[in-house]
Amino acid sequence: MFGFYRPAVVRRAMGAYIVGKRCRPGGGLMRSGDRARFRRPARKQNQANDGRGGAMNRSGSLFSVRVFLPSLAVAVSVGPGTVGAADDLLATAAGQVGLARWTCYHAPAVESVGQVWKLEGGVLTCRGLPKGYLSTKETYTDFVLKLQWRWPPGSRPGHGGVLFRMTGEHKIWPRSLEAQLNAGSEGDLIGLAGYRLSGPPERMKVIEHKQFGRLTFVRKTTAAAKPPGQWNEITIEARGGRVSVWLNSRKVNEATDCDVIAGPILLTAEGEPIQFRKIELTPLR
Repeated sequence: MFGFYRPAVVRRAMGAYIVGKRCRPGGGLMRSGDRARFRRPARKQNQANDGRGGAMNRSGSLFSVRVFLPSLAVAVSVGPGTVGAADDLLATAAGQVGLARWTCYHAPAVESVGQVWKLEGGVLTCRGLPKGYLSTKETYTDFVLKLQWRWPPGSRPGHGGVLFRMTGEHKIWPRSLEAQLNAGSEGDLIGLAGYRLSGPPERMKVIEHKQFGRLTFVRKTTAAAKPPGQWNEITIEARGGRVSVWLNSRKVNEATDCDVIAGPILLTAEGEPIQFRKIELTPLR
């Protein structure tokens, strides 16, 4: 958007169960006469993990359970920060591909989403004008968003971005955090219209813009974008006050002290054609 830089919480303990025959400690199936010989002393309630197995923590914090089978050990971990299933944001409730879960804002206004955005064969193409954005109807706070984008073959690389944690009125551009897709600035993070975030001083810049308000920049650490015409993949993880960005599987940015706000996911139209596909969001719990 702005090219200023160029170089589920677990609330109670859960159990783990194995369906099948019980096994002897040394391997093989447990015989009825072995049960008393190999029965372990009962653990005291709330006993800490002794390294041989995971005690169940009544506070709901991370715990581990190890189950020993012949020549096989299985570890199961459950705790805060677990994730739900990935959600294809281009899939409709009927399992079809479409934009029923999205709305749009453009200035000047358009009569329908299809005037600017077109979905064919799983590829979402944005004309670029009039400027504005496609917005999810649902809001999200903590999540992992993964999508692919490219500048259409033969077109000129330009401006684009992914906005999230957006609040306030719809306008160009709303209060939100942007992961830049601009050619040359891919992976930069920008707090728009006063959205707060922090980063290392050497990569951070704050300006007061006459039209767009306070803009806070946290520049990427390295360039990882592919040449124009090729598909790039960006992954955005918003977890509380920390937001991290990966570009083509390389971590390129991280900001802290970010405003923690529920808001929609926005894909911008900034003047040039841009294409998206495989837009998947995984809520963090």
